[in-house]
Amino acid sequence: MPQDTKKRILDKIRNLEKERSDWFVKEETIQLIMQYCKQGDFKEVLEIGTHIGYSALHLALVADHITTIEKDKIFIVEARRNLKKFKKEITLIEANALDILSILNEANKKYDCIFIDANKPDYAEFLRLSIPLLSDNGVIFIDNTISHKKKVPGFFPALKKSGLSYKELNVGDGLIIALKTRKFFQTKQ
Repeated sequence: MPQDTKKRILDKIRNLEKERSDWFVKEETIQLIMQYCKQGDFKEVLEIGTHIGYSALHLALVADHITTIEKDKIFIVEARRNLKKFKKEITLIEANALDILSILNEANKKYDCIFIDANKPDYAEFLRLSIPLLSDNGVIFIDNTISHKKKVPGFFPALKKSGLSYKELNVGDGLIIALKTRKFFQTKQ
């Protein structure tokens, strides 16, 4: 990424920080996700739940391209404003994520990282539709799994049946890291 683009993204993040709300992903959560993306040299990231573009901007600093999906019309207006100068790095899809995930599956798209932080009652379905989109060495991050545990009906049973290896971390509002291979979680001896 060119330095001037990186600087413009960082400036936009700093400006958004001044308006920080509870809806923003927690700083420690996004930093952890960024660290995994950077270490894994992830190229393509799919974000389910754009909000106003705060996390997409962060992820654009460590991945080649972010595809982010948002259906809320109020959030879309803000996201458009915040992301308009970064169309090369970030694609904003304005639609229901469940519909878009089905379309992406039909197109056999693959992503190195999938970040789920959207409508909590749809988490189980987001997970089901995301698994085929995940590259072999990819990672799915699911936010708010501790703070919103009661609002994600069916998610934890779906995760257990998914065949993914996963860990829930007490980071931010709770973060699950899930992947297709177990070696990611094995400690070096």
